[in-house]
Amino acid sequence: MKLSIIIPVFQVEDYIARCLQSIVSQDCSDCEIILVDDATKDNSMAIAHEILDNADVHVQYLKHDKNRGLSAARNTGISNANGSYLLFVDSDDVLADGALNTFMNSIDNTGADCIVGNYMVVSDTGSYISKKYSYNRLFTSTDSIINAYSNGDIPVMAWNKCVKTDLIKGNKILFKEGIYHEDELWTFLLVNEVNSLAVIGIHTYSYFVRSGSIMTNTKLEQRLNSGIVVYSEMVNYVNNNSVNNSDLFRAMDVFAFWRYRDIFSLITDAAASSRFYLQMRNIQKGCKRGGGKYGAVAFVHLILPASLGYNFLKSIIKRIGK
Repeated sequence: MKLSIIIPVFQVEDYIARCLQSIVSQDCSDCEIILVDDATKDNSMAIAHEILDNADVHVQYLKHDKNRGLSAARNTGISNANGSYLLFVDSDDVLADGALNTFMNSIDNTGADCIVGNYMVVSDTGSYISKKYSYNRLFTSTDSIINAYSNGDIPVMAWNKCVKTDLIKGNKILFKEGIYHEDELWTFLLVNEVNSLAVIGIHTYSYFVRSGSIMTNTKLEQRLNSGIVVYSEMVNYVNNNSVNNSDLFRAMDVFAFWRYRDIFSLITDAAASSRFYLQMRNIQKGCKRGGGKYGAVAFVHLILPASLGYNFLKSIIKRIGK
């Protein structure tokens, strides 16, 4: 079997039919769908059974006894996958017509460790917002992949990525549970392990932004704490693996800068803002960069005393925001 399509399910009864129909309307002869019921309380699974039980596709129905979150559901799917490649699809999104054939052809033609398709972002009302790529490209080294990642040319989202199962399982590239920003950490780990990556300019995925979804209705403190956890994991990876790649450090600096921006722009309480700042600062100072300099002028705050560094970075971020 060539492809395992992993779909977590939780409270998506209004959207899951659209998602599954976009898949089973295509040639699924060399695919399996792994549906992970994350203890959903609505009719999502009943709708899924109605569509999939009569479809010409192999299906695994997996179930969590309690709600464990998106990361855990994806990890359950990974551990049960039989396909040579994994494809992550969120249950409120849609695969474009012909997407499976596009991915299969790229697998056959490139044999790349990871394949990333073009995608569109669609609003609640169905209006088109944006897309990412208009070109095809094959990266054939980890350094070139990390360079593309640091330039923002490889999306951080897990969905719409088709990845070799053995690479994911062999390197234990799993999703950290209980946090937001899990896709950003997972992709960070992924780009450090893949040796080849194909970018496809063909539209393969539509991501629907909806009110109430994880991306638009997060709790502030959880979001900030998650960002700090993710950055800490990035630093631990670099330190434990003696990584010395300036492009990777640049990507980490960008991630850190956006976390600082959240701290200064979203937190109104000065004591809480200072607490979050000190957590990020201490983690960042602990990053072993092989003598390399920090990529942004703003990070001069790290060589200043903490109180001065706090005020300096806050003023820089406010100035950039104007």
